[in-house]
Parts: sequence; structure tokens; C-alpha cells
Amino acid sequence: MGASQVCIQFTGGKDSSFLAFLLAKQFERVHLLSFFNPLIVNLDKIVVNVEKLKLLYGADKFSHVLINNEKLLKHLYTGHWFRDIKKYKTYAANNVCSSCRLSMISHTIVYCLKNRISTVRDGANRTGFDLSQQVWSLGVIKNFYEEYHIDYDCLLYDSSRNDIDLLKLGLSAEKPIIFYRSQPLCKGGGEVHNIYYRCYFLPLYGREARKERDLEWLHDKLDLCRDFISMDVGRD
Repeated sequence: MGASQVCIQFTGGKDSSFLAFLLAKQFERVHLLSFFNPLIVNLDKIVVNVEKLKLLYGADKFSHVLINNEKLLKHLYTGHWFRDIKKYKTYAANNVCSSCRLSMISHTIVYCLKNRISTVRDGANRTGFDLSQQVWSLGVIKNFYEEYHIDYDCLLYDSSRNDIDLLKLGLSAEKPIIFYRSQPLCKGGGEVHNIYYRCYFLPLYGREARKERDLEWLHDKLDLCRDFISMDVGRD
């Protein structure tokens, strides 16, 4: 059963919507996992493109699930705050987005384990500044999924204009549907995150230093993610 199903971290934006469209051709059922916490606003916008996808493929093709990732996000970001600030300095303070993404990955693994799903695909691409979108992080994340016997891949990593592809697909559908960017917004550290890297860390330390710090922090926090997954799955 698992091989006929796939999970996507779904925001309703151009990348995850296009990915969902592609995967609906390959899998019997596509699970769209959307995450929320107090930093997220306009959560209702996610449903817009979910409904458009259902119009193209039928309501039974997709399962849309909302998951609260607040508790794990806080634990990853502030659970060892003083140690992290001492060890990572400003890098630790800047990692709200990275902590949020790791919490999403962990919840996705839990969902897959509980529902016997063995395939996860991601709409992340190289245009972003988030830790999980960096080329040196992809192998670590893929290996993390594989620890739980889940096959993971970023099919759109080198594609940056999925909005155009969505537009073409919407126009050519049997019942034309114009896809557009419709996703919630985060009131958290997104803008600060980008400014930190563009204007401070990268000019001062360079790309290799960021790679070393990313991998160090990632391996550090994955141990906390493993503990969360073990406890959450163990409760069932």
C-alpha cells in the first residue's frame, strides 16, 4: 500500500502545487501535509490550490492534513538556548526558519510511519536561503528519512519557474483552472533570515563557513528530532 502513496509538505504555493500535480499522475493517493503555528497567518489560503487540484484529478486523489508543529519548533529553537548561543552565536538566534523546517520533516516522518507511507517528495529548490534548501544539506536530510525506510527526493530542486508551468497546466486543463501563488505567510524570521545571510554571514565568513556551520547545527538538532519521532510513534 505504501508504494502507491506519497507525502508532500504542502504550502499551496507554486512549487508544492506543481509538485502535487506531477505526483498525482504517478501515485494512487497524494497526502498534502500543511503545517501551522502561531507565526503562520492566512492559513485558509492553502485550501485554494487544494481544491483546484481536486478539480483536475478528483477529490479522492488527495488527502489534505493540517499539522501543528509549534511544540517541536520551539524545542529545536529554544530547547537548548544558552548552549546554542554559546556554541553557534548569532547563527543560533537566526535559525527560526531552519528549526521550523526540521520540525516539518520530523512530523512528516511520523505521519508516514503511522500511515505506512514510504515515499516523500519535496518542492524545495536551490533559490531559497533556508538550511534545508542548501545542496550540502540535501544528502543529510535524505539519509535521515532513510533511517525510517522512507524514500525522499526534491524533484524540483533545479526548477525556479514552476509558476509558469502551473499557468500552462491550468489553461490546458479540460476545465481551465488558473493556478496562482496562494499560500499562508509567516510572521517569523523569514526576512531577517535572508538579510542575515546576504548582508552579514556570507560577506563576512563566506559560503564554506556557512556549509560547515549548517552541517554542524543540522546533525546536532537531528538527535532531538529522533527523540521526538521515537516518542510520538511510540505513543501509538
